[in-house]
Amino acid sequence: MKLNSLVRIGTGAMAALLLSTASAPAASSGRLAPPARKVAPVLILVHARRMSPPSCPSEFSGCISITAASPYTAEWCISSTGNCSSGLVSSATWTATNFKVKNGKTVKNTKAFSSVWSPNPGNPSNLTVSTDKAQAKGKVKYGLALSVCYSGGCFSDFWIVGFQI
Repeated sequence: MKLNSLVRIGTGAMAALLLSTASAPAASSGRLAPPARKVAPVLILVHARRMSPPSCPSEFSGCISITAASPYTAEWCISSTGNCSSGLVSSATWTATNFKVKNGKTVKNTKAFSSVWSPNPGNPSNLTVSTDKAQAKGKVKYGLALSVCYSGGCFSDFWIVGFQI
């Protein structure tokens, strides 16, 4: 996966990600009523801890520093109501693709850098990104592209972030 071929979506626009808008005719008593709108599911970041290292490449939505004592955690869900306590759509399968920033090549989870969803499949689900390094220093070394699919469709590479370890 090449870094410059990934779709970049700003975190501020994440809440506006809509898969589709469907409409269904409203029941009426002989008159035509305007169609009722169904709310399309949205992808929601419930909570996350964010830290920005001094230099974050412009290819990323943001960058995060992690250490062995301070991994990154975030809770995500797909909901038709805009919150994760109601309107949750079907179970979702979450994907985190790890890659090296210097060459864009995909890397597997290692002790140096790993990303795990739990539960997966699940909705909501928690992402944990961790390292065995005691101190975060230097450049942003790893990147992460998040995707999710559920019964209604997929959000591909919806968030692309860099990690300093």
